[in-house]
Amino acid sequence: MKAKNISPNPNKLIEIYTEAINKEGEHFSLGYFIDTNPNYTTVISINECGMIESFQYRKNTFISKIVSSSSYLTNFKKIIHYNKSMNLYDPYSLTKVYKEQFEGKNFLNDSTLVDKQVSILTTNNDFILQGTITKNTNESFTLSSSTFNNLTENAPYEIQNKDIVLIDFLSIENKLIEQIKLEKNPI
Repeated sequence: MKAKNISPNPNKLIEIYTEAINKEGEHFSLGYFIDTNPNYTTVISINECGMIESFQYRKNTFISKIVSSSSYLTNFKKIIHYNKSMNLYDPYSLTKVYKEQFEGKNFLNDSTLVDKQVSILTTNNDFILQGTITKNTNESFTLSSSTFNNLTENAPYEIQNKDIVLIDFLSIENKLIEQIKLEKNPI
């Protein structure tokens, strides 16, 4: 079931529900819709501490419900306001990176994500795939797996665009993995 009224509003905090995938229950997240097209919506995802966690590209057909008014949202708006006042809302400057490198791009049809560390949820995996995009075509991505547990690039894995539920294309975790890979002597 596709949610109705998916429209961008970078100032409207919402609860976003993603339909069940592979027998798992419905997924919930908090964030802002900042851009949309007929197939995908760009989301700023907020973590449980009220900080920007990631920028995501989500397939619209998997967004099952949107809640724009609740006591949960009211309380989180207060947490976000506090974090902004303490300069804790976006400590990794993800918004700046988004505006410089990603804003207005169609990731499925260009090379924006090539050589970037991403996290991808697909319809045929019960887990999130993480790694570096090594190739992008109109039909698929090639991902070389790498995580905190294994920073070594592994054998390429092809992901069909039709199977993508969401791509965390800019996140705290993936930014830290990229930084560790760049360092010759990681901590």
